[in-house]
Amino acid sequence: MLKNYMSFHKNNINKEFKVKKMEEKEAKEVVECAYKAYGGSYIHKYIYSSEELIKLNAFGGIISYVAVDKDGQVVGHIALEKEEKLSIYELSCAFIHPFYRGRGYLKGLTEEVIRICQHEGIKGVFVRSVTSHNYSQKSASKNGFIECALLLSRIKSLNFKGICNEINKRENLLLGYRYLKKPLRRKSFYKIIKHMDIIKEIYNNMGIKVEFKDSDNLNVSDLSESKIRVISKDKIEAVVFVDKFGNEILSEASRIINKLKAQGKKVIILRIKLNDKFTPWFCEYMETKGFIFAGIMPSYNKDDELILQYVQDKVDFENITMSSKMAQRLLNYVRNCYIDNLENGRMSV
Repeated sequence: MLKNYMSFHKNNINKEFKVKKMEEKEAKEVVECAYKAYGGSYIHKYIYSSEELIKLNAFGGIISYVAVDKDGQVVGHIALEKEEKLSIYELSCAFIHPFYRGRGYLKGLTEEVIRICQHEGIKGVFVRSVTSHNYSQKSASKNGFIECALLLSRIKSLNFKGICNEINKRENLLLGYRYLKKPLRRKSFYKIIKHMDIIKEIYNNMGIKVEFKDSDNLNVSDLSESKIRVISKDKIEAVVFVDKFGNEILSEASRIINKLKAQGKKVIILRIKLNDKFTPWFCEYMETKGFIFAGIMPSYNKDDELILQYVQDKVDFENITMSSKMAQRLLNYVRNCYIDNLENGRMSV
């Protein structure tokens, strides 16, 4: 558990606000602030229940930090969540009361929470920005997050009060990562022929050079049992982690994917270790089943992941807004993969 922390920050209109861990008595104000920022559309429904928010913080499910103005009123919130089985954290549920937008509160709140993470020895953090507008993308960029994946039709659309009020379509998410400890300047992965150029571009944008090596002696029959995890948080989407390749990996992965489709999942995210020699072979197979490239999830050590996605949903690419060259490059690449899948009958919407 991270230690308690408090600091003061001067924003661009020369008023001070305080960043600190949320106290139980402030949970109700956080909920009210969430309603003001999102209406009732936010994907993490715990943010609308003070009891659930207190419970999650008490048991370490999340760590909530709040921005409090000079009068003691909660004006913003960020939750810190540990990424499952990885030594990185996500900054989620980040919002500022609409009245205080444009005054530096969100940037200051994020800066302070990142400073806490650095103080505690956390090696990396990531954020997910929406693509219906570029407000959250610009905020992430200002705080040092670098784009590394585009996840299509990932969540139910959010209603950003005063920014974007359309809530009929599902929202796409742009994944941004920030190293908090200086990473290796060179990384080595196995050749994923189709996607090596875009993978290099993503890492180069992070200041990391990537080398690719051949996958030799691939004999899946010599492997033991596969290890696959599935996390499903709503009726539409699921995330599948391939923790270990086994001798029955193709049949087992196909069984799990087919089961998820039968359950009505229209969005399936597949995460695979980039440093495993079986990953290029497995990636090529899954792409014949309708999966497309989404990006990467970096890591400080050797736990970097390749992200593939299956999207049985119509994506309105024309209304996706990107705020940087790398984000636009990701959009163009993922869109081409999506269209290619449709044209070749590997996926239907």
